[in-house]
Amino acid sequence: MSARIPIGAFEHYVAMGNDRSYEQVASHFHVTKRAVTKAAARERWSERLEKIERDAQTRVDEKLTESIEQMRLRHSKMLRAMAGRAVKALQEFPLTSGMEGLRAAEAVIKLERLVAGEVTERGATSVEVLIKNEFNQIMVRAAEAEASEDEAEDDDEHDEELDEADDE
Repeated sequence: MSARIPIGAFEHYVAMGNDRSYEQVASHFHVTKRAVTKAAARERWSERLEKIERDAQTRVDEKLTESIEQMRLRHSKMLRAMAGRAVKALQEFPLTSGMEGLRAAEAVIKLERLVAGEVTERGATSVEVLIKNEFNQIMVRAAEAEASEDEAEDDDEHDEELDEADDE
């Protein structure tokens, strides 16, 4: 095996992805692992790789941010178009035949509130229902506990009456 590491060894090392190793680089270029390790230390492969991965992640994050921004802009445009059509339908059609316009307006309002981060009617209802259910469960448990205490007291009174009757 030769101890000469080709110029493209680092690029090959980076291209290997998560399964990279100096052993595999050495095998690929028909050199010793020790030669690859020395070249890696001399050329600071670890630091260079970290920088490359950091830069790549930064670019990916920027692209994702851009993508989400574009999606939100598209949704905003669609909502404005839907709102415009809903208003037009409400103006042009009488109330009986304009129900689709009313439904569209209602849908636009709900979607705009959802996009703005406001509580939607459905979300508010679910929280309200959840609170009512929790309250009812607590009240039922309290009522059951009270009923069992009353039963215990009634049993004690009944036992006392029987004891008195036996004593007579």
